[in-house]
Amino acid sequence: MEIELMPLSPDESGLTFDIFKQYMKPIVDEALGWDEAFQRHGFTTSLQPEWFHWVIHHGHQAGLICR
Repeated sequence: MEIELMPLSPDESGLTFDIFKQYMKPIVDEALGWDEAFQRHGFTTSLQPEWFHWVIHHGHQAGLICR
């Protein structure tokens, strides 16, 4: 299986919270309640944009990781 990691472009760095929110909001909301300002602040102050990479499989974006 051919997998590559590709850093996000500066234009894409704003997508990371939106992707996190899309997948994690239902889980966090059910467990604790979703506080948009709290989640955004924690996300943007704890995680650096350069830590995020697209997972590329056979030339297509297959996912996003934070490493």
